[in-house]
Amino acid sequence: MKWHHPHKYHRRPRRQWRWLGKAVPYLILILMTATVTWVVSPHLPSPTEVFRTVDNASVDASLKAAAYIEKVAGIGEPSSPEQRWYDEEVVKELYQVTNDARREQGLPLFERDPLLESLAQEHAKDMCDRRSCDHYRFNIRAERASQYDVFAENCVYISGYYDAPSLFLQWELSPLHWGNIIDRSLTHIGIGVYGGYAVQDFGG
Repeated sequence: MKWHHPHKYHRRPRRQWRWLGKAVPYLILILMTATVTWVVSPHLPSPTEVFRTVDNASVDASLKAAAYIEKVAGIGEPSSPEQRWYDEEVVKELYQVTNDARREQGLPLFERDPLLESLAQEHAKDMCDRRSCDHYRFNIRAERASQYDVFAENCVYISGYYDAPSLFLQWELSPLHWGNIIDRSLTHIGIGVYGGYAVQDFGG
Protein backbone atom coordinates (compact mmCIF):
# COMPACT_ATOMS: atom_id res chain seq x y z
CA MET A 1 0.00 0.00 0.00
CA LYS A 2 1.29 3.29 -1.00
CA TRP A 3 0.59 6.14 1.14
CA HIS A 4 -0.01 9.40 -0.51
CA HIS A 5 1.18 12.04 1.75
CA PRO A 6 -1.14 14.96 1.66
CA HIS A 7 0.26 17.85 -0.25
CA LYS A 8 1.47 20.62 1.89
CA TYR A 9 1.71 24.23 0.70
CA HIS A 10 4.94 25.67 1.89
CA ARG A 11 4.70 29.47 1.71
CA ARG A 12 7.83 30.96 0.32
CA PRO A 13 9.42 33.64 2.39
CA ARG A 14 8.25 37.14 1.26
CA ARG A 15 10.69 39.09 -0.74
CA GLN A 16 9.59 42.58 0.30
CA TRP A 17 12.24 44.41 -1.73
CA ARG A 18 11.84 42.32 -4.84
CA TRP A 19 10.08 45.18 -6.69
CA LEU A 20 13.00 47.48 -6.08
CA GLY A 21 15.13 45.80 -8.73
CA LYS A 22 12.52 46.41 -11.37
CA ALA A 23 11.88 49.97 -10.21
CA VAL A 24 15.49 51.14 -10.18
CA PRO A 25 15.69 51.99 -13.92
CA TYR A 26 12.49 54.00 -13.67
CA LEU A 27 13.71 55.82 -10.57
CA ILE A 28 16.94 56.71 -12.35
CA LEU A 29 15.01 58.03 -15.35
CA ILE A 30 12.78 60.15 -13.09
CA LEU A 31 15.79 61.57 -11.25
CA MET A 32 17.54 62.42 -14.52
CA THR A 33 14.44 64.14 -15.89
CA ALA A 34 13.99 66.14 -12.68
CA THR A 35 17.64 67.18 -12.73
CA VAL A 36 17.52 68.34 -16.34
CA THR A 37 14.27 70.23 -15.70
CA TRP A 38 15.68 71.92 -12.61
CA VAL A 39 18.92 72.95 -14.32
CA VAL A 40 17.66 73.91 -17.79
CA SER A 41 14.08 75.17 -17.38
CA PRO A 42 14.96 78.49 -15.67
CA HIS A 43 16.86 79.42 -18.81
CA LEU A 44 14.05 78.52 -21.20
CA PRO A 45 11.22 80.97 -22.04
CA SER A 46 7.72 80.02 -21.06
CA PRO A 47 5.22 79.20 -23.84
CA THR A 48 3.60 82.59 -23.23
CA GLU A 49 6.92 84.36 -23.69
CA VAL A 50 7.62 82.42 -26.86
CA PHE A 51 4.27 83.41 -28.40
CA ARG A 52 4.71 86.98 -27.19
CA THR A 53 8.13 87.16 -28.83
CA VAL A 54 6.78 85.79 -32.08
CA ASP A 55 3.81 88.15 -31.94
CA ASN A 56 6.02 91.19 -31.25
CA ALA A 57 8.30 90.21 -34.09
CA SER A 58 5.32 89.99 -36.44
CA VAL A 59 4.00 93.37 -35.31
CA ASP A 60 7.43 94.97 -35.70
CA ALA A 61 7.78 93.54 -39.20
CA SER A 62 4.30 94.80 -40.14
CA LEU A 63 5.00 98.27 -38.79
CA LYS A 64 8.32 98.48 -40.63
CA ALA A 65 6.66 97.37 -43.86
CA ALA A 66 3.85 99.93 -43.44
CA ALA A 67 6.37 102.68 -42.66
CA TYR A 68 8.36 101.80 -45.76
CA ILE A 69 5.27 101.85 -47.97
CA GLU A 70 4.17 105.20 -46.55
CA LYS A 71 7.65 106.61 -47.06
CA VAL A 72 7.77 105.50 -50.69
CA ALA A 73 4.21 106.69 -51.36
CA GLY A 74 4.79 109.99 -49.59
CA ILE A 75 1.98 109.52 -47.10
CA GLY A 76 1.69 109.01 -43.36
CA GLU A 77 3.55 111.62 -41.34
CA PRO A 78 2.95 115.34 -41.89
CA SER A 79 5.52 116.85 -44.23
CA SER A 80 6.72 119.41 -41.69
CA PRO A 81 6.96 119.39 -37.85
CA GLU A 82 4.62 122.37 -37.43
CA GLN A 83 1.82 120.47 -39.19
CA ARG A 84 1.65 118.09 -36.24
CA TRP A 85 -0.06 120.85 -34.27
CA TYR A 86 -2.32 123.83 -34.72
CA ASP A 87 -1.70 125.52 -38.06
CA GLU A 88 -2.94 129.09 -37.90
CA GLU A 89 -2.16 129.82 -41.54
CA VAL A 90 -4.18 126.84 -42.76
CA VAL A 91 -7.08 127.88 -40.50
CA LYS A 92 -6.98 131.43 -41.86
CA GLU A 93 -6.97 130.15 -45.44
CA LEU A 94 -9.88 127.79 -44.71
CA TYR A 95 -11.97 130.73 -43.50
CA GLN A 96 -11.08 132.50 -46.74
CA VAL A 97 -11.91 129.66 -49.15
CA THR A 98 -15.10 128.82 -47.23
CA ASN A 99 -16.43 132.36 -47.50
CA ASP A 100 -15.28 132.52 -51.13
CA ALA A 101 -17.54 129.53 -51.78
CA ARG A 102 -20.42 131.27 -50.00
CA ARG A 103 -19.84 134.40 -52.06
CA GLU A 104 -19.90 132.43 -55.29
CA GLN A 105 -23.27 130.98 -54.28
CA GLY A 106 -24.67 134.44 -53.54
CA LEU A 107 -24.94 133.68 -49.82
CA PRO A 108 -24.08 135.87 -46.80
CA LEU A 109 -20.54 135.30 -45.57
CA PHE A 110 -19.95 133.35 -42.35
CA GLU A 111 -19.07 135.30 -39.24
CA ARG A 112 -16.15 133.93 -37.26
CA ASP A 113 -17.18 132.80 -33.76
CA PRO A 114 -14.47 132.26 -31.07
CA LEU A 115 -16.65 129.71 -29.26
CA LEU A 116 -17.24 127.64 -32.38
CA GLU A 117 -13.54 127.89 -33.21
CA SER A 118 -12.64 126.62 -29.75
CA LEU A 119 -15.03 123.68 -30.13
CA ALA A 120 -13.65 122.89 -33.59
CA GLN A 121 -10.04 123.06 -32.44
CA GLU A 122 -10.69 120.84 -29.41
CA HIS A 123 -12.40 118.26 -31.59
CA ALA A 124 -9.61 118.32 -34.20
CA LYS A 125 -7.02 117.63 -31.49
CA ASP A 126 -9.19 114.90 -29.95
CA MET A 127 -9.54 113.16 -33.33
CA CYS A 128 -5.78 113.36 -33.84
CA ASP A 129 -5.15 111.89 -30.38
CA ARG A 130 -7.59 109.04 -31.07
CA ARG A 131 -6.52 108.64 -34.72
CA SER A 132 -10.16 108.68 -35.77
CA CYS A 133 -12.07 111.09 -38.00
CA ASP A 134 -15.62 111.18 -36.63
CA HIS A 135 -18.25 113.25 -34.81
CA TYR A 136 -17.55 111.81 -31.36
CA ARG A 137 -19.34 113.79 -28.61
CA PHE A 138 -21.20 115.88 -31.17
CA ASN A 139 -24.12 116.38 -28.78
CA ILE A 140 -21.82 117.83 -26.11
CA ARG A 141 -20.47 120.41 -28.55
CA ALA A 142 -24.01 121.24 -29.66
CA GLU A 143 -25.01 121.84 -26.02
CA ARG A 144 -22.02 124.12 -25.47
CA ALA A 145 -23.17 126.15 -28.49
CA SER A 146 -26.72 126.36 -27.18
CA GLN A 147 -27.11 130.01 -28.21
CA TYR A 148 -27.64 128.72 -31.74
CA ASP A 149 -30.85 127.10 -32.91
CA VAL A 150 -28.92 125.01 -35.43
CA PHE A 151 -25.50 123.38 -34.95
CA ALA A 152 -23.70 121.51 -37.72
CA GLU A 153 -20.22 120.09 -38.21
CA ASN A 154 -17.84 119.04 -40.99
CA CYS A 155 -14.77 116.87 -40.35
CA VAL A 156 -11.98 115.71 -42.65
CA TYR A 157 -8.58 114.04 -42.41
CA ILE A 158 -5.70 114.02 -44.88
CA SER A 159 -2.64 111.85 -44.26
CA GLY A 160 0.70 113.41 -45.07
CA TYR A 161 0.92 116.85 -46.66
CA TYR A 162 -2.17 119.03 -46.48
CA ASP A 163 -3.14 122.65 -47.05
CA ALA A 164 -6.37 124.65 -47.01
CA PRO A 165 -7.39 123.92 -50.63
CA SER A 166 -6.84 120.15 -50.26
CA LEU A 167 -8.84 120.05 -47.02
CA PHE A 168 -11.67 122.17 -48.41
CA LEU A 169 -11.81 120.09 -51.60
CA GLN A 170 -12.79 117.01 -49.57
CA TRP A 171 -15.77 118.88 -48.15
CA GLU A 172 -16.67 120.34 -51.52
CA LEU A 173 -16.79 116.88 -53.13
CA SER A 174 -19.12 115.52 -50.44
CA PRO A 175 -22.79 116.51 -50.91
CA LEU A 176 -23.54 116.40 -47.17
CA HIS A 177 -20.52 118.47 -46.17
CA TRP A 178 -21.07 120.89 -49.03
CA GLY A 179 -24.69 121.19 -47.93
CA ASN A 180 -23.56 122.57 -44.56
CA ILE A 181 -21.25 125.11 -46.22
CA ILE A 182 -24.01 126.55 -48.42
CA ASP A 183 -26.83 126.23 -45.85
CA ARG A 184 -28.44 129.67 -45.60
CA SER A 185 -29.66 129.02 -42.06
CA LEU A 186 -26.04 128.69 -40.82
CA THR A 187 -24.52 132.11 -40.19
CA HIS A 188 -21.48 131.58 -37.96
CA ILE A 189 -18.45 129.31 -38.19
CA GLY A 190 -15.42 128.14 -36.27
CA ILE A 191 -12.55 126.18 -37.81
CA GLY A 192 -9.89 124.01 -36.16
CA VAL A 193 -6.92 122.15 -37.65
CA TYR A 194 -4.63 119.73 -35.87
CA GLY A 195 -2.15 117.36 -37.50
CA GLY A 196 -4.11 116.76 -40.70
CA TYR A 197 -7.53 116.71 -38.99
CA ALA A 198 -9.79 119.67 -39.78
CA VAL A 199 -13.17 120.65 -38.35
CA GLN A 200 -15.79 123.21 -39.31
CA ASP A 201 -18.41 123.94 -36.63
CA PHE A 202 -21.42 125.94 -37.75
CA GLY A 203 -24.11 127.81 -35.86
CA GLY A 204 -27.31 129.49 -36.99
